[in-house]
Amino acid sequence: MPKLRATPQEARERALMKAIARSEVELGLTSDTAVAAYLGIERSTYAARKKNNFRRTPFEDVVSMGVRLKFTAKEVCAIFGASPEGVVA
Repeated sequence: MPKLRATPQEARERALMKAIARSEVELGLTSDTAVAAYLGIERSTYAARKKNNFRRTPFEDVVSMGVRLKFTAKEVCAIFGASPEGVVA
């Protein structure tokens, strides 16, 4: 059976989830409730967005999440599907 290649959208979603997971470890956030509190949003909102891979999350909320969770430049490029060439991180 051939191995299926991830679509560009799936790759971006995976990059976002990976960046969030890295931030959780680095910041010592042990649960989704802790992450939601750190981001200043309701736990139920965070859980619903996470369940849908943050597909319908407003852009300004994604930017805020990136700033607060300290996403690296390379992670931001991967999340938005841009080439990381020339990015200093």
